[in-house]
Amino acid sequence: MKSRTEVRRQAILDAAAAEFQRNGFERTSMDHVAARAQCSKVTLYSYFESKEQLFYEAIVAAIDREFIDLFGMLKDSTDPVNEALLSFGERFVFLVDSPRVRSLRCLIMSASVHGDSDL
Repeated sequence: MKSRTEVRRQAILDAAAAEFQRNGFERTSMDHVAARAQCSKVTLYSYFESKEQLFYEAIVAAIDREFIDLFGMLKDSTDPVNEALLSFGERFVFLVDSPRVRSLRCLIMSASVHGDSDL
């Protein structure tokens, strides 16, 4: 069972991911994220020391969620190796080309190209 702190942290990451995807890195403020996560900015900064750190961790968490089931599929497979790898490859290509993952890639590229931060 997740602790209250872990649940709050995940809620902030989810809110941040939604705000970053909606507004991009530059136009998303910590105020927006705090409002969406229904917490204060003090709480937000107690979990993440900067907008850059929050962005990085929100993107990593979103990508992890997308790929964790995919890799679990290899671990849990009882199929012959060639069938398991073919199935994995098909799902991998589908996932990498999915609208959500493409959106995350675009968000990462636009933040790193257009931002003044060290992203």
